[in-house]
Amino acid sequence: MRKFNSATYTNTELEGIATAIGTAVKPVSDLEAQFEAAALWFRLDKRRPKRPAPSKQREKLTQVAKSARRLLNSLAIDDPDEAADGSGDPDILRTLVLTGESDENSVVDATRRIGRLASGDHRGHRRGS
Repeated sequence: MRKFNSATYTNTELEGIATAIGTAVKPVSDLEAQFEAAALWFRLDKRRPKRPAPSKQREKLTQVAKSARRLLNSLAIDDPDEAADGSGDPDILRTLVLTGESDENSVVDATRRIGRLASGDHRGHRRGS
């Protein structure tokens, strides 16, 4: 049996791979670089943060949009496009300012952001804007 020089795999491991797939050792050793690449991808994949699938992210965004629409309705705003103007009820706006905001602008800004969430317009906006 011929010995192969391998940085990662021993001759015994290459023989084991060849036996497992029913071939000679030479074709397996010829593909060593591809095995190395696959092993690298496997190691890198193990370290990456796990993210939900895009479909699950869409479901979550849909749920957030529904909740944002309910919040807008409680602020007397029937259309998310009107949220940029602040609460539809001046009494609600004044009450929200009294909860600790320095002026109406921060309340109107927050309402505008909620309107963007409710309309599903979350693309193209920086985080925190």
